[in-house]
Amino acid sequence: MKKISHAKFAFLLLGILTAVCTVGSISSTLAWYAYSVRALVAYSGTSVDSTSFLQVGIASDVLVEDMPTSVDDIRFAGDSTHYYFAKPGTGLTYSAITTYLANKGYATTELQPVTSGSFTSGDADFSLKRAPNQTVHGNTAISEINSYIVVPFVFRVSSTTGSGDEFLADKDLWLTKTVVRANSSHDGEIYKALRIFIDRDDSIYGVDNDYLVNPSANADGQTKVGGLLELTKDGYFDFDSSGEILYGEYEAGVGTLSDSGYEGENVIWDVNGTGNTTEGTTFTAKHYPNSKYYASLNDAFIKKASYKAVSSIAPLRDEFDHLTNADEEHPTSVCRTQASDHYLARVNMTIYLEGWDFSVIDEELTHGFDLGLTFEISHV
Repeated sequence: MKKISHAKFAFLLLGILTAVCTVGSISSTLAWYAYSVRALVAYSGTSVDSTSFLQVGIASDVLVEDMPTSVDDIRFAGDSTHYYFAKPGTGLTYSAITTYLANKGYATTELQPVTSGSFTSGDADFSLKRAPNQTVHGNTAISEINSYIVVPFVFRVSSTTGSGDEFLADKDLWLTKTVVRANSSHDGEIYKALRIFIDRDDSIYGVDNDYLVNPSANADGQTKVGGLLELTKDGYFDFDSSGEILYGEYEAGVGTLSDSGYEGENVIWDVNGTGNTTEGTTFTAKHYPNSKYYASLNDAFIKKASYKAVSSIAPLRDEFDHLTNADEEHPTSVCRTQASDHYLARVNMTIYLEGWDFSVIDEELTHGFDLGLTFEISHV
C-alpha cells in the first residue's frame, strides 16, 4: 500500500461577531450576566485540505430534514444513526452544519456566553450553566442549548485513493492547531473567551478523560468561576442588606466582609484581579458608600475551570511526519477509528463563550474574531 504524509482537515469558523440585542434597555451590555444580551456569531463553514484519505461527517440520532446534497446520508445495518458524510477530500459546509444544529435546537447564528462552572480534566460530568443573577448567585442553572454549539464529529480513514470502500482501524486523529484572533486591529479580545469541550469516545478513553481547550491559550491554565460582579450597570459591585454579594463558586476563606460600611475614595477597585483599575466593567467597579465590602479576595479559595492549550495535547512528530501520542498511557488524540464501530472515529465538540472570562465586557460589543481548527492523522 502506498504511504502518504499525514492528512489534515482545517475547519474554519470565520467572522465570528459579538453583537447586542436591546430589550427595553438603554444601556445594554455584552456581559453574560445581563438578561438582554446575545452574542451574534456568523461563520462561513469549513474547509479541508485536498485528500481522499480522511473523511469527515456528523453523527445524528435523528433524520435531519433538508440536508444539502453536499453530504451523503450513510446508514449501517443494525445502527439507527444517520451519518452525514462530506464527499472524500471535502469539508462539511456551512449549510450542512447549521442544518444539523437547527434540527437539534443548538445555536446557529447566536452564541450567548455561559459557563462550565468549576471543571478539571478528568471530571466525569460536564454541563453548561446560565449566568448567575441577583436571585441565583451560584453557577447552578442549566443553560438553554440554543446558547452554544455541539457538533458530534465522525471521521473515517480510507485505505486507498480509489473508491474509498476500504477503511482503516486504530488510526488516531489529533487537534494539532487552532487559530483564533480578532477580526481586525480594532476588534478587541472577545475571542479569548472561546472554549471547546472535547468529549471523547468513552469506550476508548474512559469516562473521565475528557478536557477543555482554550484555543487562544499558549499554555494550560484556569478561569476563575467566582467573584464579585457588577450586574445592574450602576457602577458599583452588587450588594444587598448584608453587604457585597459573592457570585459563582468559592470556598470558605475566599474573603472577609468588612465590619463597617465603605467610606473610602469613590474609585474603581479590581477585587477580582483582572489587571484593570482604570475603567468600570462587570468585573471591576466601585464599592457602594456605607455598604459592607470585600477589600480583597483570595484566589486560592475561588473555584476554577481548568483548560488545556493545544500545544499540550498535540502529538509528537518525527522527521518522517509520523504522529504519536506523547504518552500512550494517557493519549491526547481526540478520537480513534475502530473496526467494531464501522471503522469510525467519534468526538463531540462543544463550542461556547465562557462568561467568567475577563474578556466578556461591554467594550467588546460588535467586535469580531476568527476561529480555525486543524485535525490531523499520521501517514497512511
